[in-house]
Amino acid sequence: MIRELVGRTIIFEGNMLIALIFALLSISILSIWIKKGRKSGNLWLDNSLSVLRIFSIFIICVFFLRPVMIQKFDVKTVKPVALLIDHSGSMVHKSSEKHTRMENVSRIMNKNSTRLISHERDLFFEMFKFNHILEPINIGDLSSVKPQGETDYNSSLQTLLSRKNEYSGVIVVTDNATEKKTILEKKAFINRDIPLYWVSTEWSAGKHKQSDIYIKSFEQKNHFLLDEENSLNVKIGRTGIQSEFDLNLFENGISIFEKNIRFSGKDEIEEKIVFKTSKLGENWYQIKIKPKGTDYCSQNNSRNFYKQVIKSRLSILFLASPTDLDFKFIKGAVEKNRLAKIHFLPNTLKKRKLNIKNTPNLKILKTFPDKAFMEKIDLVILGLSSDMDLSKKDLLILEGYLNSGKGGFFVFPQDDSFTNRKDLEKFIPFQKGKFVSKTSRVKISKLGVYHPVMRLSSSIKINELTWKNFPAINGYFEYSNLKGGAIPLLVNDLSINAGEENGFIIYFKSGISDILFINARNIWKWAFSVLSYRESSEEFDLFINNVISFLGKLKKFENVRLELRNNYILLRNDLIKKPVKCTLKILDKQLAIVNNPVIKAILYRLDDSSAKAIEVGNVEFKLQQPGIYSSNISIENSGRYFIKAKVGFESEKHEKVVRFSVDTPIDEYNIFEENSNFMDKLVKDSGGKKIALKDFNKIFDVVNCAFDVKKESTTNELFSNLFLWVLLIMILFIDWSLRKRYGL
Repeated sequence: MIRELVGRTIIFEGNMLIALIFALLSISILSIWIKKGRKSGNLWLDNSLSVLRIFSIFIICVFFLRPVMIQKFDVKTVKPVALLIDHSGSMVHKSSEKHTRMENVSRIMNKNSTRLISHERDLFFEMFKFNHILEPINIGDLSSVKPQGETDYNSSLQTLLSRKNEYSGVIVVTDNATEKKTILEKKAFINRDIPLYWVSTEWSAGKHKQSDIYIKSFEQKNHFLLDEENSLNVKIGRTGIQSEFDLNLFENGISIFEKNIRFSGKDEIEEKIVFKTSKLGENWYQIKIKPKGTDYCSQNNSRNFYKQVIKSRLSILFLASPTDLDFKFIKGAVEKNRLAKIHFLPNTLKKRKLNIKNTPNLKILKTFPDKAFMEKIDLVILGLSSDMDLSKKDLLILEGYLNSGKGGFFVFPQDDSFTNRKDLEKFIPFQKGKFVSKTSRVKISKLGVYHPVMRLSSSIKINELTWKNFPAINGYFEYSNLKGGAIPLLVNDLSINAGEENGFIIYFKSGISDILFINARNIWKWAFSVLSYRESSEEFDLFINNVISFLGKLKKFENVRLELRNNYILLRNDLIKKPVKCTLKILDKQLAIVNNPVIKAILYRLDDSSAKAIEVGNVEFKLQQPGIYSSNISIENSGRYFIKAKVGFESEKHEKVVRFSVDTPIDEYNIFEENSNFMDKLVKDSGGKKIALKDFNKIFDVVNCAFDVKKESTTNELFSNLFLWVLLIMILFIDWSLRKRYGL
């Protein structure tokens, strides 16, 4: 800020008329006083007294006039030029045989340091370093800055323009190497009349590439299978001439896969990791590469993630007649679940030729399984028909399986006469009564909204709409009560008693086992795609998958557990210090409705060196919909994290833990070609200029600093009232003293 004085003015702020009248009266009185007053005979004394009296009158006049001085200034506020120095990861590459781009920039800046701080031609510079974050820096500290992070022009330039200072221009010293899509409104510069100058670092046409091998991506899977062959595809890239590396997969810190690999001509390869895991539950995995030779960037050499290891495939016993369309579409949907291993037994007295063949996921049984075989079964799918070929021994085995609680039952009817059989009472959720066949549309029940089997969408509204569009089908409607504990999930209003609802899909428990019963035939109509009438619909497949998960897979877990939807976070540097949305899902096989408005949790990070848990802070997950909670968590570092929370009913809460990992790879280390489109366009649109780094001294001739000029003025009293009063009293005292001394 520069302040220049441009003028001074004296004005009178008092009452001029009163001062003039007082002055004239005073002069008249003084004249009479002097002429008729006593004379001392001492000329000096008489003149001195006259002067003192005149001066006292003058002081009194000044009281009335109140003279002030106004000083006028021009205040110039300089608009500096912002100098942005790129220190992103790509600046580590060499521009010559000896120096990296960052070293060359530091050398050129130090060479011009005197001119940058001397304010020649009234030039003022503010220096910043930037990658994905913009930070002020002194020119003397530039030599110690290390290249790191990714270039984010959006964030850096917007941060600059949001500062309180206004700038005459912006100089960006950068290699312009970025994979991040840059979208910056050019009006931000044009409307403010801010030219942008691009100082481009030298490129070496690739001959000075650093050698690096890095993980580009890896395949994300929902879970791994226990004691079975699992696979994981990993893409590896390279720069430079490095060609050999070791690829490892670690499970909870122990190596379970190792292979030496060499590049053969191409700069990218895809490798399939095949491995077995022997530990159930949530495990920590690390994909790691170890190059054989120079490797300048180790940050991209590993990926960390958590995965759930579940029991080897779900064994499903499928007992049904293979003759109707309900069987066909249910079987088709089950086979799409890669975790399902089906043991199929044709359950009919009629001997028909089967058009079903053995496959790796489907085995045809010739006889009913014994108790030892049933020990390995996770789920029974039972089609009920009037000609079911089940002996009393078979039914006892099924009843024993039901009472053991080892798995669930999924039951559906295959003809109209199954309800007359007494031996089926163990497998249907209602008491014996009168049944009638009708056709009706259905709706999801209030409890069905919360049941995991019925969730076809994460949105409650979409879920309800999907079930509302369930086609009208022929069903059985019972006129007697459901068994105790039976819960209708999908209902209609066809009943003898007004206000009652009858179930299409009914959930109930038999002992400690779960049973799901479809109280309707011809559900294949829903399975048909509306367009083709050939392929099964996605909604139907999802429903069957929910049935398998609920009755089979979830049996392997505790009553209430947490599941984190995004347990692997690929955290680019532009997201660091910004909230990352995490979503918790509460799974409860007992149909517990957990609707607490907030789940309070604690976020921890595992220290890599000591493996100790370090508390990061408290996190609140807010209810979004039944069983689904979300929270925005600020994460600043890569590593392994876990969230600890208490969930369940108010009367019985359990402390649960979910784990996730965060990786912060930097792709920019592996960019070797300049992407000049953005900077060229921004320079052109803003009226700036592109200058090579070696010609940086030319920048002093093309940039100018503008000034904002504001008029300011100050008002100062020439005489303060206190000063005038003191002076007047002193004069009157001197006058009195002189007259007293000489006896006047």
